[in-house]
Amino acid sequence: MIVPATHELPVQTPNTFARRLTLLGRPGPYRSSLTTSGVVDDRDGHMLAMISPEILGAPARQEAAEIAALALNRLCGFPAVEDRLDPAHLAAAQAESARFAEQAGGLAEAGE
Repeated sequence: MIVPATHELPVQTPNTFARRLTLLGRPGPYRSSLTTSGVVDDRDGHMLAMISPEILGAPARQEAAEIAALALNRLCGFPAVEDRLDPAHLAAAQAESARFAEQAGGLAEAGE
């Protein structure tokens, strides 16, 4: 969009793509599945997308899912976790561990 110097840019609207996915029941941020190779999950762990089985090998599908999740997060405006020691990453890992421990009935504590 070309804006003449005499006009101001419109106020930025919320990310429509992210809003639509949330309205469809698939809120972000998104990640590659921890349990199924080649799958992109939403924030709640529900499948959002599956990489075509035509891509040979589970590692290639998993890498494609990771790239897709990163691209989708960027498209939706979710910040990327750049560093594994990033506080947001540590909080997400801790929340995932707590969720697993709850589902497993406390078995995750044995590994810590």
